[in-house]
Amino acid sequence: MSSCRALFVASLMLASPAALRADEDHPPLPASVEKFHSILSKDWHTKEGPERLQSACGNVGAYIVTARQVVADKGPDKVDAAQWQTATIAMSDASVALGAYCAAGHGGNVTAGLSTLHDRFHDLMKLVPHK
Repeated sequence: MSSCRALFVASLMLASPAALRADEDHPPLPASVEKFHSILSKDWHTKEGPERLQSACGNVGAYIVTARQVVADKGPDKVDAAQWQTATIAMSDASVALGAYCAAGHGGNVTAGLSTLHDRFHDLMKLVPHK
């Protein structure tokens, strides 16, 4: 692994929320949740501006498809199924809303939509029990 790539991977591990680190702090998460986070973290941690908006809008299809997979997947053990379903549907809805904001081409709405999507993801993660 090149030193630049190793540094990048290390920075992602440090920047990721504790709930998503590959440690014993939470039960195993569905692969779709991990995938969704990998897409969202790239956009969320990009400096605000045109590049971030372009990336977020470019990822709308991946957000929608992956969020729908999260809805379809069973949640982690010890998580209330109804609460998990409610939170996953809210995240999926936020993905679709982001797509509508991107289609309309208004940067302020895209920024707000990405923020809402980020919040819905963290609402989901709040359901995951930590040891």
